[in-house]
Amino acid sequence: GYFRRSGAKNLNMSGSFVTSDSMLAYANSAGTFRYHSWTNSNIILLLTASDGRIGWAEQHGPFFDDLDVEARFDEALGKVRIPGEPGEIEPGRYTVVLEEMAVSFLWHVMAFDGFSALALEQGRSFFTDSIGKKVTGENITIHDNIYHPLIRGVPFDYEGVCRQEVPLIDKGVAMGVTHNRRTAGRSGGESTGHSLPPGVPYGPFPRNLVMEPGTVKRNELIKGVDKGILITRLWYVNTRDERQALLTGMTRGGTFWIENGVPVRPLKNLRFNEKVLDAFSRCSGISDGRRVCASEFGGHGAFPCVRLEDFHITGCSKSL
Repeated sequence: GYFRRSGAKNLNMSGSFVTSDSMLAYANSAGTFRYHSWTNSNIILLLTASDGRIGWAEQHGPFFDDLDVEARFDEALGKVRIPGEPGEIEPGRYTVVLEEMAVSFLWHVMAFDGFSALALEQGRSFFTDSIGKKVTGENITIHDNIYHPLIRGVPFDYEGVCRQEVPLIDKGVAMGVTHNRRTAGRSGGESTGHSLPPGVPYGPFPRNLVMEPGTVKRNELIKGVDKGILITRLWYVNTRDERQALLTGMTRGGTFWIENGVPVRPLKNLRFNEKVLDAFSRCSGISDGRRVCASEFGGHGAFPCVRLEDFHITGCSKSL
């Protein structure tokens, strides 16, 4: 039915629907045994028009019944209907509204760079010399929490240690990092249950980031923008400076120019170059709802949409 509906509107539709059933067991000679099984489902929809307009939507959840395919189709359709051929804008600083998947991508790259006790030990974390200090706006709270009701996953790590909820940023203040047994032993503390598989050199890693929601309806974030950019997703995100939390990357899956609170035309993919902690110190709005988002590094998180001021756009792709 969805293929017929998209074809009737002269659109092409592609995407994927995935369900999975997984298990993990851990045992050692000291008598420790852990076992957990879980399921995941996700749907991705992409609608494209002949002039380059696109609409992307996706949803993740533990069960098939969690997925609202009709709502995701309508979401993608609403974006691909925004008129005009994708255009360009000048480099500069703009108000941006990041949808949930874009927020998730930024923070999971940040997690890889700096939410690890090993990175803190080595002096390369953006939390170096900042624990207990303000690093973002007071409206930002992020924990790693496998036990959050929106999250599904393994409640123990690859050393068999039960995972703990770890406050990372609380009301803008850097609170702490994740530990495995080795980093905990060197610091005189306890493992938080965040070990990666044997042989992986990156140290402990948070796989289930949860960001606290705000008080603004999702569409109100956009309505509050005089002139700015709506960003659906990000890709090719890389770290330029770990200590400064400086990332660069591209937009993807639909980028739109906002005028007087309404997305009025599509844009070509944009490149950004931004210090993420500084950007979230300029967060002027957070949606009151969250979506489950898959991490590029494994695991799932839960994130709201956010509105950031003076976000640094450095260029525009010549291709879509």
